[in-house]
Amino acid sequence: MLAAVGIGGGLLLWFLKPWVLLIGEIEVFTQSVGLTQQSWPLFITYFILVSPVLEEIYWRSYLGNPSTKPALNDFLFAGYHIIVLAGIVQVVWLVVIFLVLAAAAWIWRLANRLGGGLMSSFISHLAADISIILVSYFLVIR
Repeated sequence: MLAAVGIGGGLLLWFLKPWVLLIGEIEVFTQSVGLTQQSWPLFITYFILVSPVLEEIYWRSYLGNPSTKPALNDFLFAGYHIIVLAGIVQVVWLVVIFLVLAAAAWIWRLANRLGGGLMSSFISHLAADISIILVSYFLVIR
């Protein structure tokens, strides 16, 4: 169930791209960080295989919080992602994305608590990262 929700991130990005993205800025951003047609496959591999593992270990294990209520680290997780998205996403959508990511972080913490480990959040985070990076790739490379 959570994996399907994770995939929804990329699908929403694809369908809402004219309203969410600062058109042209995603290309400028990816070029500024050195992503070329040749380096995209390596970046996609890292983003799918390494990033969700590291993020889940850091945000939900190392900074874990036993509370069943939203916690500071849920908002820090969301804020970290907003820093990455600033400049390529319209400001009003940054607020929406922040709130959605804070809620996702909280739900992932609760799911991990129920499941007794990081697997629930990892699978959903992995699904979200796969869908978002593939949409980003197709937006830039076309």
